[in-house]
This record gives sequence, C-alpha cells and structure tokens, in this order.
Amino acid sequence: MASSPDSRTRDLRRSCDGNAVTLVREGCAQLFLLYTGRAGFPGTPLMRLVREIGLGNRNFTLLRDPHHNSFLSGAHAEASDLDAFADWHADHLEGLSHVRSHYCIGNSAGGIAAMLFGRLLGARHIWAFSPRPATRDSFDQALEQAKEVFAWAEAAGPCEIFYCPDDPVDRQVAEYFAPYEGVQLRARPSPAADHTHRLMANMVRDGELRELLPPFAEAKETADARREAHAQEGAKDW
Repeated sequence: MASSPDSRTRDLRRSCDGNAVTLVREGCAQLFLLYTGRAGFPGTPLMRLVREIGLGNRNFTLLRDPHHNSFLSGAHAEASDLDAFADWHADHLEGLSHVRSHYCIGNSAGGIAAMLFGRLLGARHIWAFSPRPATRDSFDQALEQAKEVFAWAEAAGPCEIFYCPDDPVDRQVAEYFAPYEGVQLRARPSPAADHTHRLMANMVRDGELRELLPPFAEAKETADARREAHAQEGAKDW
C-alpha cells in the first residue's frame, strides 16, 4: 500500500437518526461506504476496523440498518424504502464536494446493501463479504431486489464477493450473482467450521482486507494548495 499524507481537516457528522456516521477528511478524494450486518462487524470493533484497514485518514461513512432488512427499508423515517435511501446516498455524495470516487464495503446483510447501492450509484469498486439477506423472511425479497438492480444498472467497477464455500447459504447467494456483469467470486476457506460466515473478520485480522483497498488519493483542492505553497516558497528562494 502506498503511504498517504495526513488530511488537513477532520469532521465527524451524524445523519439518518444516528444510523449514519461520517468521518470527513477534506484532504482525501475518496469516500468509503461501510454497511454493517445485523451484528455489526463481528469480531472487529469499529475503531479497530478503521485502523486495521487504513481508513483513519480517509472519508468514510458507517451505515447501520435499524430495521434489520438489508437496508431495503432505508435507515431513517425520511428514507424508508430503497428509492428514497438511494436518493439519500446521492445527496450524501453531492454534499462531499471534495470526493472524486466512492467505494462500498459490506458484511453479511450489509454486503447485500453494498452491492445494491454500489451498483445504483456507480461505485468504483464493491467488496461484499459473506453477503446474505438479513432474515429468512426477507431472503427472497432482498435477492429479487438486488437481481433487478444488477440486471439494468451498468457496472462502474468490479463487484467482488468473498464467501466461504463451506457455508451453504453464502455459497448460494454468491453463485446467484455470478452471471452478472462485473461480479467476481472470491471463494475463501474458513479456518474454523463454526465461523464460516465470519470471513471479513478473518481477512481484517490477517491484513488481507487492507491490501484490497486502493492507495490514498489526495483531494484536488489540497493538491492545488500544496503546489501553490511550493511555488511561493520557490519564488522566495529565487
């Protein structure tokens, strides 16, 4: 991974009735959207996750589903269905004017959301870990909704699905999306038979997830200001 400069400005923002938390780094041109599963990110507390995968100096938004419905019911009263929550995402991206590219990461039910909204909003890259609908009751609805989106929305970048082939549900979901444009299946064995669904935690622990992410990209405004400062210093020396 390439080294990255410290960001000039940090700002923590909450929205969606507290179900979305954004760390704004104005010196970075990237935004990472992280969608949690029903149990959050099992085995990986949030701050450890941010530190371990190298997001501390980048923009990121952590999203939690209060309805446990794979985010199909949105995350707050004013964005209570898929279309309204997609609109919220679009407004969120527009409000971060220094961001030039965005990426989606999701685990379990959050993996389905990362795939859905990543595809709808043209994410440069999607990483879905053990994606599966949140509940048995929502299983068919969530997969059908995702299937519709993948059928018509153009892929702006790859969608990598990491799953354990020893987990029958995760394997079923991964193979369900295999035919669609941009989808890449990444089968990974689990070191423990009772942890086949905790693939993301294993990859964070082993440093594999960090290696998947792109190098730090500096915001244009920050780069321009730095070049101007260097030019002024050069003029003084002359």
